Amino acid sequence: MANTLNGEPLDYLCPLKLVGSAITSGKDKVGNISEIDLVELITPPPDSGSYNLNLTGKITDVLSQTEFEAGVACHDVTWTDDDGNVWQGVPLWLFCGWVDDRIPHGPDGFNDNQAAAGYKIIVKAGDGYAKEFASADVARTNDYIIANTVNGTPLSKDGSHPP
Repeated sequence: MANTLNGEPLDYLCPLKLVGSAITSGKDKVGNISEIDLVELITPPPDSGSYNLNLTGKITDVLSQTEFEAGVACHDVTWTDDDGNVWQGVPLWLFCGWVDDRIPHGPDGFNDNQAAAGYKIIVKAGDGYAKEFASADVARTNDYIIANTVNGTPLSKDGSHPP
């Protein structure tokens, strides 16, 4: 992708253009680039009865239910409420670390410097309800869990949960 031609910036109306030796015609030279999609790697819309989790930060990602459940298998945490219900899921801070910089996973996946500098975390429900948290409160703590089961039973899409 080029942003200059002969050392001069491209026109401000089309600051990026696809060029190169593999581009064989003028039609292949896409100008005014604003998005690049890796089509087969994009998480598809959820199947009926399933869900996707949208994550937005420095980068964005969409995790399918299958990917979320793989995260539970890898980073499983639980919390028992006052009624004795056992909630199971993944710590919120891990999802923040997935999109807080350009390193989405691994030991350096959570950016402690970004969290210490401070940012808002907004957790949104499908019905539009949202709750805001401070990065300093969520950073590397398992006190905030994105749960997908309670008492070993999957949560329902309508927000209710088994007794």
